Amino acid sequence: MIRLEPVTVEHLPLLRSLVADPAVQRFTRIPVPPPPDFPEQWLDAYLVGREDGTRAGFAIVEDETGEQLGMAVAPTIEPEAATAELGYVVAAAARGRGVATAALRLLTDWALEDLGAERLELRISVDNVASKRV
Repeated sequence: MIRLEPVTVEHLPLLRSLVADPAVQRFTRIPVPPPPDFPEQWLDAYLVGREDGTRAGFAIVEDETGEQLGMAVAPTIEPEAATAELGYVVAAAARGRGVATAALRLLTDWALEDLGAERLELRISVDNVASKRV
């Protein structure tokens, strides 16, 4: 089982490892090569977005062990339009275990229930076979 917890400074090592992952660079909007301070910029964007309601970021955490498995995000929230874009990034060691599917379910529930979203969007690369299965 997993849980989503709001991303904080405690999750910077996770963000650093995700940003350095070639698969994450290939299939996300992380700049390539990422600037050295990109993990901190990424975290700051989600902290500010949480405050102003324009984005939200969560660490995907394994319940039993506390292991950080990835990120589940709403990189764009448009409250007036009741719309949110959702996404996920799973650490290499956690891939193939259903983590993305479980995280997306939890994130979807959060967006519908807590945000009151009426429209959810995913952007998935046509080349990302694993994400298309999610």
